[in-house]
Amino acid sequence: MKSIKVLIIVSCLAPFGGLAQTCDKESFASAINQAWVQTNYAQIRQVVDDRLTVCTNDLLGLGLSFGYYFWAGVDFTNAQLAAQQFVVAVSNRAPHEVTQPGSFMDHVKSIADMAAPSSFPTNQARSADQIQYLHTVAYPTNFPEINLYVDFVSRVETNQ
Repeated sequence: MKSIKVLIIVSCLAPFGGLAQTCDKESFASAINQAWVQTNYAQIRQVVDDRLTVCTNDLLGLGLSFGYYFWAGVDFTNAQLAAQQFVVAVSNRAPHEVTQPGSFMDHVKSIADMAAPSSFPTNQARSADQIQYLHTVAYPTNFPEINLYVDFVSRVETNQ
């Protein structure tokens, strides 16, 4: 009878162990960075989407979703929507991070609150030269600003 109770407890807790591993910041950031170095934007989007499917309302996933549309996918409408989702999620956990001037959130809030342009360019993609610059000069080994996002999320989670 004792072994049956242990088996039931282990089987009930097993899914949570997998969830904790899936939502690990280091492996997520590593997968994003690897896709960035390979200039595999579709993979970056897939990794972010997969994380948000499993870890809904995950601050790092929401932040990098915004980062994807701002840096890689270059889509103002989706960048603004992702920024708004990130701001709401941060507001729910750490309101002072959103209201405090000069905080990490200033850039994200500026995109979230920006009035949409009356007409978008038909091609919002970066030029080949811009992509080369981003990957070879500005951010050769890491997705843009990923370390800022990781540090920010760690701080918010620590102070909850």
